[in-house]
Amino acid sequence: MRIYPNRHWVVCALYFIVSVLLTWPIFINLKSHLFCAYGDCFGTVWEMWVRNNPQLQTKDMLLAVPFNKAVISSGSIPVLRLIMDIPTAFFGEIVAHNIVILLSFSLTSFTSYLLIYYLLRRSLPAFVGGLIFGFCPGVVMSAVAGHLSFTFNMFIPLFLLALFNNSKKRTLVSAFYVALSYALLTLTSLYFGFFSLFIALLFVIYDYLTSKDCIPKRLLFNYIFAALIAFVMIIPFQFEIILHIISTSHVELATTGRIHEYKRLISSAASVLDYLLPSIDHPVLGRFIGDMIGIHLQSGNLFARTLYLGFTPLLLSLAGFFLWSKRHYSLESRRYFLFFSAGAVLMIFFSLPPFIYWGYIKVPTLSHFMYGIAPMFRVYARFGILANLFMAVTAAVVLSELSDRIEKAKYVLLLTALLPALIFEYWSVPPYYAKDVSETPAVYQWLAGEPDDTIIAEYPMMEYNKASFYTYLFWQRIHRKRMVNGAAPLNKEAWDFYQQVKDLSSDETPQLLRTAGVRYIIIHKKIYQDGDIPEPLKRYHPAVFSKMQYNGGKVPMHTLLNKPFKVFGDDSVYRLDH
Repeated sequence: MRIYPNRHWVVCALYFIVSVLLTWPIFINLKSHLFCAYGDCFGTVWEMWVRNNPQLQTKDMLLAVPFNKAVISSGSIPVLRLIMDIPTAFFGEIVAHNIVILLSFSLTSFTSYLLIYYLLRRSLPAFVGGLIFGFCPGVVMSAVAGHLSFTFNMFIPLFLLALFNNSKKRTLVSAFYVALSYALLTLTSLYFGFFSLFIALLFVIYDYLTSKDCIPKRLLFNYIFAALIAFVMIIPFQFEIILHIISTSHVELATTGRIHEYKRLISSAASVLDYLLPSIDHPVLGRFIGDMIGIHLQSGNLFARTLYLGFTPLLLSLAGFFLWSKRHYSLESRRYFLFFSAGAVLMIFFSLPPFIYWGYIKVPTLSHFMYGIAPMFRVYARFGILANLFMAVTAAVVLSELSDRIEKAKYVLLLTALLPALIFEYWSVPPYYAKDVSETPAVYQWLAGEPDDTIIAEYPMMEYNKASFYTYLFWQRIHRKRMVNGAAPLNKEAWDFYQQVKDLSSDETPQLLRTAGVRYIIIHKKIYQDGDIPEPLKRYHPAVFSKMQYNGGKVPMHTLLNKPFKVFGDDSVYRLDH
């Protein structure tokens, strides 16, 4: 059965239905639930709220009071911002976040389908390939973590589609599509924009080696033209950041978090085992591998290192090597199989640590050299998501060839066995994925009724990029009060002030907070016990980090704060008299 161009939207609708089933019951609770697991997801929702309320931005004082911290990022990924902001303007940030998640899965699957269908002209292999990439455990885990720039991946298959189309047509228009797709990809995810440069390099080599009538000068001009157009599209949004990096010392960039230490590159790398272990959230397999993952996970976190390829795609790829060795492929399919299988291996290799040991010899890998070029990127494990795409297309190529090599009845039987196996392997959602956020904590309900000019300080006062901190941001949407929390190293004055007041038991803290205009100190006993990582997220982090607490889990108190003004369960409010 072939699905012709005027029926491609039926396939897109099928992918959307799968998205709804995967995230159920989010679809019937768009306003009250979030598909997330706390942490960065809460921070993303907060950003969507701020950008959709320009009047808040004019205050410029939501965080890091009294130092006028800017609350809006520089807009270096404007395409993703636009994708999030349009539904936010109509439905609010909670509904919008859920809509983007649903569209991320379905549109990524659909564009993967279009890429494979363009190459093979077969609908069923293309449909299966779209399922493999669009719903792979790595992408699902990125969605749960609130990392939408690693979930909304529809432009990666479109970039590859544009490259293949350009290799056949070699016109200025086809080169323009390459540039456009790459610009959209980069302005959706800077990480994948950088990583996709290596996809482009691999493809240029493939194009040069496989083109029948390739004229080197023509090929070179074609790709230079595409690169220049992409540069023109991207640079207006990245110019400020690039200028800052060029004009700032390495030490200052490291201090402010613009670039990362080499050791972070090591801790955030993947291992081969990450590609073979199912998600810890798998309803069946997760129970058997939990202890194994706990031992294996010594650094990083499972949000970045859940990269399971699935044994169904792997077995198909192994069958593909058998067909290749027997020369059963057509010439075109043979080239596709080699390109995408080699690409999968290369992406996996990129994701590994920056060095390996050969006996007693320390051998640098490709990520070691990439760090020298772009030290602002540290989580090379995310190459694993690209490995899943290459594996998906490889599996689809094999399925396409098998449809010509075996009887129709056997082929239907094969698909009947493969699809349930694939669904079983990939069906993994965490126990906290559908979080009801409709009920506001009592302390924030009360705070919402306080005067608009109220300034607060929430404790524990952790750094701005900790998972627990995003809980403060999330509920700021409800109470709308300015807070001392949220200082970043980029704002030196605010950062210095944060260092002075983060210890609640310090003799100077109450007076410094009064000087900043703080009226209420809000203390969260539960967060002191949980530490940087909220309880539902601890299972995704190494035990050494997830067990850490603030002040040993006990609330440090100042003698001037001996009687709370209000108490709401584990949350206590202290009033500072001025």
